Order: sequence, then C-alpha cells, then structure tokens
Amino acid sequence: MGSTGVYVPMLVNAYLNYDRRQDDNVADQAYLAPLTTPNFKSLQLTSDFIQHDIFDDLPSGPYLSSADIYRVSPGRTGIYVHWVLPKLYRNGITGSATADIQARAAQAGFSSAVAEPGQPIFPQVPTRWVIMRRIMRPDGNTNAGWPVQRYNNGSLLTRQDNMDGAGSGGDVDTGGVLTQFFMIEGDSVRSITNVPPEEDLEVTSAPLIDFDLPPIQQGQTFLGQRWKLTDWPGESDTRTHIPLTVHRAANPYFSDYQPQNSSVFSFFDDMSFVDSVGTGKFCNVNVSYTIVGFHADARTDPLHAAFVDGQTKFDRLTTLGLGPTNNSTRTDLDRHDTMRTFCYGSMYNISWERALPDKDDSNTVPPTWQRNITFPADEVQTEFLKSHPVAVGTNALDALFGWLRTIPDDVDTGLPPQDVVSAGLIKKNLLKLQTLLLDLNDNLDAQLQAEDMLAMNNYVPSGSGTLWHLQSQHDETKNVTPDDQTVELLRALNENQTRINAFFRQQKRYQAELFGVWWTYACDRMKGGDAGNAERRQKASEAAGKLKQKLWVLSNTIPQLQNTVEGIKNNPALKDQLKEGAEVPFYLQRDPTILIAGLRSAWPANTDAPLAVRSISNTTSSSGTHSPGYTCTWNFPNTLRNYLPSDVVESTERIFLESCMNWTDDLHTLDHDLYYKSGDRFTGSNGWFPLFIEWEAEYYLVPFDNWIFSEAAASGVVGYHIKNGVDVAGGTITGDVRTVTGRCPIIPQASSVLATTLQQAFDRIGSSKLPLTLDQQDEVIKSARELDTVSTPLVGFTNQLVTQMEGTHMTPVIYDSNGKPQFIDSSASAVSGELSLSATDLAFGGTEIDTTPFASLVSIPADRRVYSPFKPCTHGQFRFIKFNIIDKFGQIVQGIKTTCDLSHGRGATQMPLFPCLGEAYSVDSITVNGVDKAKTVVPRDDQLCEFVQLPPSINQNARINADFLVDHSTGLVNELRPASDWDNPVRGWLVLNYANASMQVFGSDGVFIGEFQALTGTPISKPFPTDQFGINSPDPFLAKLLRQIESPGSLRLLFSSLSNTVATIQANPSSYSESMLSIFGRPLALVSFGVSLELADPPLKNQCTIAPTDPNVGTTDVTSYQFPVKVGDKDNVFDGLYGYFQNEAPGKYNPSSPYILPDTRTFYTYHPSDAAGTTHQLITPAALTLKPYYPDPTSGTLMSIQRLAASTILSAIVDPFTPIHLYSTLLPIKTLSIPRSALDAGLNQIATFFRTGPILLDEPLPAYDEGRRVGQDYRLDDESKAPTSNGMIGVPGVSYYTFPLYTMLLPLGCLSLLHTRCPLLRLSLEPDRGNCPYE
Repeated sequence: MGSTGVYVPMLVNAYLNYDRRQDDNVADQAYLAPLTTPNFKSLQLTSDFIQHDIFDDLPSGPYLSSADIYRVSPGRTGIYVHWVLPKLYRNGITGSATADIQARAAQAGFSSAVAEPGQPIFPQVPTRWVIMRRIMRPDGNTNAGWPVQRYNNGSLLTRQDNMDGAGSGGDVDTGGVLTQFFMIEGDSVRSITNVPPEEDLEVTSAPLIDFDLPPIQQGQTFLGQRWKLTDWPGESDTRTHIPLTVHRAANPYFSDYQPQNSSVFSFFDDMSFVDSVGTGKFCNVNVSYTIVGFHADARTDPLHAAFVDGQTKFDRLTTLGLGPTNNSTRTDLDRHDTMRTFCYGSMYNISWERALPDKDDSNTVPPTWQRNITFPADEVQTEFLKSHPVAVGTNALDALFGWLRTIPDDVDTGLPPQDVVSAGLIKKNLLKLQTLLLDLNDNLDAQLQAEDMLAMNNYVPSGSGTLWHLQSQHDETKNVTPDDQTVELLRALNENQTRINAFFRQQKRYQAELFGVWWTYACDRMKGGDAGNAERRQKASEAAGKLKQKLWVLSNTIPQLQNTVEGIKNNPALKDQLKEGAEVPFYLQRDPTILIAGLRSAWPANTDAPLAVRSISNTTSSSGTHSPGYTCTWNFPNTLRNYLPSDVVESTERIFLESCMNWTDDLHTLDHDLYYKSGDRFTGSNGWFPLFIEWEAEYYLVPFDNWIFSEAAASGVVGYHIKNGVDVAGGTITGDVRTVTGRCPIIPQASSVLATTLQQAFDRIGSSKLPLTLDQQDEVIKSARELDTVSTPLVGFTNQLVTQMEGTHMTPVIYDSNGKPQFIDSSASAVSGELSLSATDLAFGGTEIDTTPFASLVSIPADRRVYSPFKPCTHGQFRFIKFNIIDKFGQIVQGIKTTCDLSHGRGATQMPLFPCLGEAYSVDSITVNGVDKAKTVVPRDDQLCEFVQLPPSINQNARINADFLVDHSTGLVNELRPASDWDNPVRGWLVLNYANASMQVFGSDGVFIGEFQALTGTPISKPFPTDQFGINSPDPFLAKLLRQIESPGSLRLLFSSLSNTVATIQANPSSYSESMLSIFGRPLALVSFGVSLELADPPLKNQCTIAPTDPNVGTTDVTSYQFPVKVGDKDNVFDGLYGYFQNEAPGKYNPSSPYILPDTRTFYTYHPSDAAGTTHQLITPAALTLKPYYPDPTSGTLMSIQRLAASTILSAIVDPFTPIHLYSTLLPIKTLSIPRSALDAGLNQIATFFRTGPILLDEPLPAYDEGRRVGQDYRLDDESKAPTSNGMIGVPGVSYYTFPLYTMLLPLGCLSLLHTRCPLLRLSLEPDRGNCPYE
C-alpha cells in the first residue's frame, strides 16, 4: 500500500543574466552585486578576524557600473531559477518547556530534534528536487536547427550557429522540444578537496558552516550538488548528507537569497549544450522549467510522520497551515493513512534571446544587449532617484499616513487596470480614518476607542512572568467574595511569584552579561602590550567571577522560592481555586519602521491563509502497474522511471504531465492563480523579488533638556518637541554623532498588515460609530490591500545605541549528541580558561547571546574624549547615508546613489534621501526670513529635509505601573498598600446635585455624611453638624477634604470645577440608572493611586571599550532621567479624571514613616473654576514626572514596597465608571479602572437622601422625641437598628404620598428623610382633596 501524494504549490522565479549591459544611462540601472560568501574567518577567536556578523553587507555599486564584471562572465551567464519554499517548512515551534515543544512537534510531524526551551525547531525540508527543462524554438518551427553560440578556446564566438546531433548531451528531442531532467541534492555535503577544479562553486553550491570542523577550518565545506538526472548516482552512493532545515545554515535569508543557496533551493542553468561538434550556449529559444521536490527519507516528511493522539490527515494538514485538498472528500481526510509531500512549481515560456550578428559578420563585433526584456529593478531605481518613495514612522500605519500626506490626488498607484482606484480616493479614505484609528501621541476623543489596540504596534512587549488569580474573580456568574485568609494568601502568593519573575529576568540578564564579558575579552585580549593585556585579563576575570557567583545564588534561590509558591498554592484555602494569568508586560519602543511606496511585494499572495493543496491516491501494485485511472498520455522518456525511487515516480510524472499541458495548451489545471498571482508565465519582465534592505544612518543626539513635553496648539496632541529657541545646528550637538547600520527583511506579511489592521479596527469600533458605510469600509480595505507598499522595521537601531550588535557570530559552546555542553574548539577553551569559565558556565542560549557587545570592533565617529557611544535613551535626529534594496538574485536598488555630472563641474556626489515622515517622527520647523524650514542638526539652504526626528524613548524594557492604594492603617501608624483584586479602592463618594447646587458626601462604605450647599459661598451642612464629620469620616483623605471644604469659597470653586468637567465625560452607563442614586446626581469617587516607571532589568551600561577615554563620560544611565507623564485628558470623553491633589512633600511613599496626606489646598484639573486663584491649577502635560527604577529582588525588601517607594502618589476625584489614562509616549497608554466588583458593592451601599420643603401641611407635626433622633451613626439599611417611625404625615400634591418620619436635630428645625431601603408605608394613587388646602 502506498501513500497519498499531497501536492504543495511553490512560486518559481527566474532571473536572466546576460552579458554586461551597454545602455548609456547606467545611473538609472540597478546594480548586480558580486557573488559573496560568508566571512568564515570572523568565527576565529583572534582580534584580527572576529566580527559581530559573518555576513557582510553587499557593496554599493560604483556610479559608472551596473554589474559586477564577474557576474556576467560567460560561465555565469544563464538563467537562475529559484523556488519559494512553502510556509510549512518556514514555521518553527518554540515554547518555554521542553515537553510542550516536543508534543507540538509531534502534532506537526517534525522529525526528532533536540528541543530546548526558547529555541525554535523546524521541520526538515525536501532534499531531492527534480527539474524538467523544456526548450522550444520561439517561432515554433520544429524542422529548423537549434540556434546556438559555440565556444572557441574557452571564449564564446559572437556568431550564431546551429546545433547538430541533438540529444548527445542528454537533451531529448520530442517533436521539436528538447527535454532534459536534472537532479538537485540539497542535503549533499562536499569538502572543497572533493570538488572538481573546473566547477564554479559559487554558482553550483552553497556555503555551509560545518559544525564538525573548528572555526579556523570553516569555509571549506559546501552544501548542495546537481547532476543531469541520467548521471545521478542514486541514493545508494556513499556521499555525505546532513539533516537540513531553513535554520541549519545560520543565515536568516538562506532559503530565499539565491546566490547563497545554489543547488539547495535554486538551480543555475548556464544554457549550455554538447553535441558532436563541441560545446556552446543556446540562444533565441523559449525555456520552461518545472520543479518537483520530495523528501529523500520519508521519515523526515512532516506529512508522512506517524499521527499522534488520534490525528487524521485533515488534522495534520491544518496543523501545518495547509488547506483542505480540492479533490478530496472529508471522508478521505478523516482517514489515518500516511501521506507524502510533493512540492511543485513552474515557470513557462522564458524568452532566452541573444540578438547576435549573422554568422558572416566579423567575430570582433561584441554581442548586444537584448532590449526586448524589461528590468523591473531598473524601473524601481529610476523611480527612487526621482521621487524618494520612502516613509519613516513608528509603525507601518504611521509611515503610510506620512506618505499619503505628501502625494497628490492624481498620482498613479500602479494598480491593475481592472481594479483602478485613484490615489486620491485612497488618500481621502485613509486620511479620513487617521483621526479615527491612529493618533500616535496618545490623544483620544469620542471616536477613538480603537486607538489603544493600534498604538500597541509602536511597542514590542516582553514577557514578564506569571500572576495568580482566583477563578471566581473572572467569572461574573460567581459573585463570591473570598474571606480574609484567602485574600492574604493570594497576596502572599503573588508577592513571591513576582520575585520569581524578577529572578528569572535577572538570571537572563546576568547570563547575557557573562557572555558579554567573554566576548569583549575575546575581541580585545591581544590588543595592547603585555601589561595592558594582563590588566584586561584581570578585570575580565573578576567581572566573570562576580557574575558566576550571582548566577550560583540565583540557581539556589529560585528553587527555594518556587517551593514556597507551591506550598501556598496547595493551601486548602487556595487549592483548586487558582487561575494562572500573566503579569503586566514590559515594553520597548519599536525600532523605526520604513515603508517603501510603489514597491510591490513579490511574496505569494495570501501567505497568512491556509495554503491550498491537492492530493491524489498513489497506490502501486506489486506488478508495478499504475493506480487505477492513471494513464500517462505524454511521450515521456523512461528517464524518470529508470532513475527515481519507485515510490515517487507516479506523483512526479503526474506533475510533469500537467506542466507540459499548461505549457503548450495554457490549461490552468494547477488552479493556483491566486497563489501564483499569474507568476508562472514569463511576460518579458526579468526576475525581481525584493528580499531585504541594507541601510546605514547617522544619528545625532539632541540633549534631553532641549526637549519639551507639550500639547500641539492646533490638535491638542501631546508629545515631545524641541524647545523654541534651541538651535540644534552646530555646536556640541553635531559632534555627538553615531553611525548605525543594519539589514532588515521585506517580509511576506507586510503587504496585508494595513488591510488586516483596518478590518480589526472596524470590527472593534462597530459600524454604528464609524463615519463610513459598510460599502465604504470594504472600499477602504480593498484600497489598502492593493497599495503597492512594503514595510519593515530598522532592526538593530535601538540595540546599537546601547552598544550591542546583532548578527550571526561566534559562540564558544556547542552540545554533543547527548546534550552535554562542550567548547567548540581549543581556542574557545583557551580563552574561556583564562577567565576561569567552563563550558557549563557558558551553556546558555536564546536571547542571552543574540547580540554582542561593541567591544573594540565598531568605530565611533564622535570624539571619544567628549562623547560616549552609549545612549540609554533615544532623543535625536538621524539621516540615511545608505539605503539599498536587495532582491533574491542580488540586484541592488540604491536609494542613495553616487552620481557624476562632469558637464556641470560636479564629480562623484552622493544624492541624499528625503523620506516622508509619520506624525510622531516629524521634524520641528523654524522660520527663517519668513520661510519655514526643518529644524535639523545639519541645516539645508532649501526646504527639503533628509532627517528623521526621534522623540525621547527608553532603550530598554520598561513599564508604567499604576495602582490604586488603600488605607491599611493600624493604630497610630498610617499605611498605604496597593489594592488587591478584592479591596475597595474608593475612599469616599461625592454626589453632585445640579438642581440645587449641592454636593452630598458619603464614606467609602456608603454611609451618608452630609450635604453641602455650594451657592452661598460657605458650606451649610445637613443633616449633621460639621463638628461630627470625623465620626463618619474615618478615612484621612476624606476627612482632610471635608476640612478644606469648610474654608470660605473652597466648596463653590470645587463644585464649579467638577461641574465644568462633567460635560467632557461620557454619560453614565445604563446599569447605573438602576440605582436610586441616579435620581439625584452623578457619583464621583475619591481614590488614591501610585504611579511609577519600572525597568525590567538593571540599567544598561556601556559595552564599547574604545570610547570614552574619560572615565567620567558616559557613566549616566536611564535612572538619571525624569520623564513627564500626562495624567488624564481634557478632550477625551473616555477619560474619567476630574482632578487630583498632590501629596504633601516629599510626595513619595516612605515605608519607614507614616504616609503623607494629600495637600487638599490645591486642586489640579483640566477645568479650573473661572474664579480660581492659587487654589485651582490647570493640569499640564509635564506636571507629573517619573524617574525609572529597578526593583532588586535580592534586596530583602518586598517587591510591592519597592514599587510603592518609587511611586508618585496622587489622590484624585474620578468618574467611577471611566478609566484614568496616563500618557507618556515612551510606553503604551496606561489605564486605571475601579474594579467592577468594588464599584457595584460601593454603589449598592450608598444610602440615598434628599431634602424636602418647605411644604404646607394640613395637620400638625408629631411631638419631637429625642429618643428617636437619627444620628451620624445611623443604620437605616438595617431594620433591626433603625428607629421606629413616630407617625405619618400627608404631603399635599397631585398624588398623596405618606412615608415614615425620622426626626433629626438641626439648627433650623426638623427634616424628613427617605431611605431607599425603607418601603413606602402608604401610597394613594389619587389625590385626597379633602386633606389638601390648595387645589
């Protein structure tokens, strides 16, 4: 019984490499880069060779040349064919636990691999690729000779000839079509000593890092080998093969960059032939290729691997991101029989033409360039020099909007004619949504509910660890309040868990520092005299020893603390009630994102969707006959059956047969046009597949004290700007310069990010709140999807500012087959031994060794006596000095190109790049002689700007903490602590009654304290005298506020300010209307909260050893900064801040002394009273500043206490239904909301009172009874404690109501009160006119 063949489509690209082009305008042409190999010498542990990355940047093209001369030599001209590996081989599996990784790998059918936490594992790729090449005359004449160009003494003749003796070189002439098969062994490994001297390894094989060889011998091993199928020795040969994955070559572009994967995932066809006369090259022919790939060892095929846990074929396909087959029923997919993967793709009718002179012409005439083929790379190069279509923003959307604002409405978008949507319409629709969907400076208004989601794209989150909750806490159906013991246990559990989280982060940091010490020493150990080397060794050894000691302590402390956590979790009060959650993550500002307009992604369409595949039941009987229904109607030679393994012959033949039908009859039986985007037909356009960008920039630091955190006058958007009057040009600013460089991929998902984000935003906001109809929404999404744009972040920008480099670099430790660490070679062992480091000491991987310190390897252009290369925070401007787009075949489009104009007296000149800028990165302007110009560190005479302005951001992971604080006072000691999930953070309630300009005050438990009239200028307390406030105000904050209200004018100003704010806050939710309190006014909550800026790790330090020479330069870190944070938002109806009081000096929590009460004399608000003087202050964006801090888990102080000690404490009046927002632009918006459980409990406890009168009664009041007086310690919600009524009175009116009368002693007499929990004793629906003195 055979296996079901599953056909997985691939996109195939081809690049036609001819002789050097002779076009005159070379400046407008893309540059074909030379073939390069990794710099394997940089893996050696010597100061002369070691480097941060073994892959050097490709050289920019000289301004008088369009191709490297060696790329167009006769032996390298031909057709380069590359196939895009399907995504099932690109997706890896990773996790935090080995068992989890292995289980998921088994589900996906990955072959056995060592699973390490944090390290991705990938499936093995197909290693056998059968290529069918079919050559046909362009005129279709089957009787004419084959046009060729012959070799003569190693050089190609310029005359054209005919090939005779067709077939002698392996090409089979079948009816005027030359058919040839080739075999690629992608996993074949060869030493350079086994390669024939005549073979050009740079085009026939790929460079490989051989883990079995020491670094000094790297560069002598090559991967991949090709044969004509008739020459292939088959699988029985004793050649060396290795398990091959996309990750194996340690090159992120290995599977896609053709010059470095020849004969692995690509095929070079030099278009040569051999006949009875000699050798030569074909010319003026049409060529088609079809590629079929399969696994040489079926056990490595993820579709063939054994199913686990009852998996079906459908389950395995879905796990690998493959869609249901289009010719299989679900019944077939529910079966458990095995499958085989066959990857296939084609490129048809490639026009290989070389317009040669006639054979009688002189042999000295050089071949001319074939101009019938277009070069898209040249078109992009021309457009770049003309329009500079680059935008820079905090994310792809910000960059896109920056570009859209600069284009005219009638610009051509390059869309297909059948789907033309004018750029004007795209611009109109998307800019209409900018205020709705994306405001990168954190300004919200009534229609910006989706902004939080989109603004998160500006930041990269990092895991912070686990946090524990009670299961009932997240289940609204279980409104259960835990007892005090459970709450205290949960608090203790999370206190310990938070320490564990911090310990794990600290452990990773110490490991990274230990690797950094080793790397820096390896780079610098032999630079300097003997005395300098000895001193360097001593310092490095001491640093390594301290880090080893710290790691040893952590290795013992963490298990002990984990045991403590497990003990608390197993406490009967918590067991089976816990739910694991995540601690609030830390964030890092994303590297600037670049967007290139007019550059269409060449990746297959719909890469995010399941890839549609087909299957054919492939069963071969013992007699060798084909499966039922299969008939090969094409005149195939017996080549396939004679040379291929029997279990793949039929499936391979089927694909080649379909390919021949497609090629001749244009029958789209493959049915993958959506995937191919019609890319399987050669249309006269040479290959162009943008793959990655190599860039270099100059970064100038603008000192932090030159920036101001403020609101823009026109939009109210808050952000950083360079202060007015500050001249950033010249002086010390231009001297503090750094060069940053990097390589970033053009990822397949980039083209659909915009459309996906818009769809998510539409869904989240809801159609009812959008300014667009459903049809308009569809139109916008369609427009966005069709925009020819690609985007990618400038990877490594931030890391280099903190003196860290990314790249594929030397590491000292590898693991043997048993997983035991060992040094990679004797030199690694020697260097490590000098620092007393063993292989076990350095046996860690993952992010700890992703980057390497600068050490002495990176040149610093700034004066190292004055400036430090280490930048703990970003705040400056940068400009590109190199911007190269490289495609998969090595074509380079240079965004910054060197030109020469001798006719105007200009020699070699570099043309600057003028990018469009997103709102957050826009450069401030300055007016010079009435003309607005960009305020840049290097000014220009015109109004163009080549700089990008980067506002302040923190260059390491951090987060803004915001916690409600509750009073945990005991005895004479006042103590605050963060509110737990079950604490009520409300310290008092205020209810505004606009009908009579009064304010009612309630305690945190809902007990009524009093009512205060605001219009008279002095408070009139009812029903209790002011000297009894303290009895009902146990909270110190509330008590102090009430004392402040007693001062003349304070209440009137406060009431006015709160009333002004009400109009800017969203309406109370409908659920509040069920409360009796809603009849009388709007409730406000009194709360206290602490705000802090926490670092995930200790402050970063300088890792560059060549600068500065002055030990006092560069010693500052991020903790020396004070960052402003805006509290609340005046124009945001979704922000609930009415105002706040600052705590009296020092304003920080001090665990060794009672906490400081708020200063209620000054109220900070966005809506101060018109009559306010010094008692009310307008909130400014920079009113609150935070200093970053790092809580050390080894200090012995509780993490929560350290957090409070670093917090700025504010006491505020807030809307209980609406969150408070904290804006910094450094980090995502932080929100703080009163928990729903606390909110419901607080509102339900509030007793509702209202005043009545004056009224006329038709009967006297009952006599006053002192024993029945209701005092300030009333409990009307408890019938057993409430005083009994002393009679009923009738109230005249339209309806006659009676209610219990409670007498309260007041200076002005008696007052009747109604409590919501006391039922009406009698209610007459009709008026009793006999008892009413007035009609």
